[in-house]
Amino acid sequence: MPFVYSLVERVLFGSHRFALPLQTLVQHALRGPRCTSFMLDGHVFHCTTAHKYYFERSDYERDLWPILQQCVAPDTIVYDVGAHFGFWVMRLANLARHIYAFEPSPTNLGFLRRNVGGFPNVTLTEAAVGASATEVAFSENGSMSAVGTGALTVPVVTLDDFVSSHELPNLLLMDVEGYGGDVLRGASALLAAHPTIICEIHSKAEESAITDALTEHGYRPDYQARPYPFRIVAK
Repeated sequence: MPFVYSLVERVLFGSHRFALPLQTLVQHALRGPRCTSFMLDGHVFHCTTAHKYYFERSDYERDLWPILQQCVAPDTIVYDVGAHFGFWVMRLANLARHIYAFEPSPTNLGFLRRNVGGFPNVTLTEAAVGASATEVAFSENGSMSAVGTGALTVPVVTLDDFVSSHELPNLLLMDVEGYGGDVLRGASALLAAHPTIICEIHSKAEESAITDALTEHGYRPDYQARPYPFRIVAK
């Protein structure tokens, strides 16, 4: 099942050149970008005026929320790879037994720790996830930070290494800005356990790599031509 971003989302939050002047005007009107917060499911969620979270709040990804609620039960273990500021970690922490959140960006980690670092059923891993345990170049760019390029260096863990000493997930969330194929290439043991996977796909190359990994482990993803980015649910 795809989740396609709306025109409003693409205009207000896209990276294309036609959106940038409008985004500048909106942020100027808000005296931003600046840090802000709002109440989310009974908790204070910290973000900035430049993020979708601020504008959409509990309506953020409203089509995805019912799917997540169906996938998560009181005994569910969730892995959130690319947890960003912890929006879904915060929402799912009220439903799941435990959430393991992975995030390499130092900036995002500051918000992530502030938002969910004190939750007893949340474990934060300060690293990227990839095909091999190593270190990799990294560039900061908010929700579109990128692995493999940039002046920073961040550690990389594999999900196969991680599950060798932690609980297997029932649900894997993944949003890694084009790096999804590498994540799944290091996750054979996890994929063999067949958790539900919800992932955001950003390019044809990432779509092909994810499709290959999922098909190899018995998943049957059904893709149709559509604009990137979009999300799929694979069971």
